Amino acid sequence: MVTSSVPRFSLAALLTVVAGAVPGHARCDPTTDPDMSDIANARAAVAANCDCSSATPHGTYVSCAAQQANTVLTNKSCAGFVKKCASHSVCGKGPTAVTCCITTTKGTKCKIKRDSASCAAKQGSVGMCTSCCDACPSPGSGPSCGASTTTLPSQYCAMPGACDPPCPSGQGCAYLRELGCGCVPEPACGVEGSSCGGNCPFGCEPCHLDTFNGQCLCGCAAGASTTSTTATTTTTSMPCVPTGVGAPCEQASQCCAVPNAIVFCGGNPISCRIGVAIRASPTAT
Repeated sequence: MVTSSVPRFSLAALLTVVAGAVPGHARCDPTTDPDMSDIANARAAVAANCDCSSATPHGTYVSCAAQQANTVLTNKSCAGFVKKCASHSVCGKGPTAVTCCITTTKGTKCKIKRDSASCAAKQGSVGMCTSCCDACPSPGSGPSCGASTTTLPSQYCAMPGACDPPCPSGQGCAYLRELGCGCVPEPACGVEGSSCGGNCPFGCEPCHLDTFNGQCLCGCAAGASTTSTTATTTTTSMPCVPTGVGAPCEQASQCCAVPNAIVFCGGNPISCRIGVAIRASPTAT
């Protein structure tokens, strides 16, 4: 029997060789120029010409990104990196989808979650960018972050008198969801620029945005221990339906009252929501 002297190659190895570089183009190195700038230019073209908010389904957005990459890139071997950033994005995955930064002992990783609550359930923080290539660590930076136009409404636990008694020195008033407004070590969970950030008590979900009312809150469930490693949180448990968590309601009296704000049942689904009270202007005498 005659044995062949031709070396054997696995299919996986062959595909690796084929995928390593596009014929006629150098292998892409996204960490150094000129490829790094080449990729940035292509991703900027994706941000300008591919509509993330209205893309349906997700594959439509990814296809648009691939077309932009093939058009703009000087080194076509870098197209895979551009497409990867589009693939790992919220575009076309529904209006509530978010990038989620999850920190473990191994570091911070970005995942796409269906909404901010799903992100908070994994002890993550919602990123301000649409692609995982840019989102983490929060607030992130890159073409998918863009110029934020988010304006969060007034945070009622940050209003004067929201925490009663007032928080001691070194603590601030934060919204602790089912526990109402309570004191936590500064900086307390609240608005940081156009996003949410700050401290929450031990045993609660991290500071995140409540998409129902635009309030930054700590995910503290009723009966949760709120003792912090640096300070003791002062809270007042409320027997009413917590405002701002989307709890179903039939009338406003079922929702917890909040300082300097009004509560109502509304939206879809019908749930407890808040609105800032409109103060009447003093009449001239």
